[in-house]
Amino acid sequence: MTIRTVQAVAAAGLAVGVLVCSPGIARAGWTAAGRGTVPVAAGRMPVVGEVGIQVAAAKVTIAWPAAAHATGYRVVRYAAGTSTTAVVGAGCSGVLTATTCTETGVPDGTWEYAVRAVRNSWSGALSARVPAAVATTAAVTTTFPVDKATYTTSAWAGGCPSPGFCGTSTPASGQSITKVEYSLQSGTKFWNGNNFNAGSERYFTASGTTNWSVPFAVTNFPTGKGTYTLSVRVTASSGQTTTRTTDFTVER
Repeated sequence: MTIRTVQAVAAAGLAVGVLVCSPGIARAGWTAAGRGTVPVAAGRMPVVGEVGIQVAAAKVTIAWPAAAHATGYRVVRYAAGTSTTAVVGAGCSGVLTATTCTETGVPDGTWEYAVRAVRNSWSGALSARVPAAVATTAAVTTTFPVDKATYTTSAWAGGCPSPGFCGTSTPASGQSITKVEYSLQSGTKFWNGNNFNAGSERYFTASGTTNWSVPFAVTNFPTGKGTYTLSVRVTASSGQTTTRTTDFTVER
């Protein structure tokens, strides 16, 4: 808090004023001979209204309504659910005169943004926080088969709604999954659509995207015990691909 004393000459004599400053609040009082002290509220910086968020990969765009009397704004980013602030990157750092900005290079994670109105050295209270989940790469999960597991004929039949492979995928922020593909390897050979005789890897299209599946009967595996590697590759709308591999054993 800052206290400043101001003197002014009035018609009735000498007037002494005291200005008391604290973040977001200003109050002043003047004393004139024979008239007493009259406190005067100098006002309060308004709180910024509802903040909007749009996320596209590692870019977060923040927009907010203009606040009365504000000459600028500061954007604050928190680790979600904490009071820990992060350094706001290019595009939204410092005092901003516009009512929108785009922060680039935001790390993966769940963040919360708030905006504060400022006027010269005065600052208002922070707006309500708004969450932003940032993911720069797509994720793919294989639900069945489970990595390093061994399956008999009966166990294979109960893994997915229909016997075969199944799983999920999650796109990066602001993107979508356009395609899910799979390949299957046995030793040095690969599945060619009919058997394991291909000399190089081949990818085949799965059904679905965020929830994907591949019908694959247990009879496609050679009789006996064998170890296989399933590779699932997802393609995002940006063209970026992510691949997950699962090793499993089938005994029939």
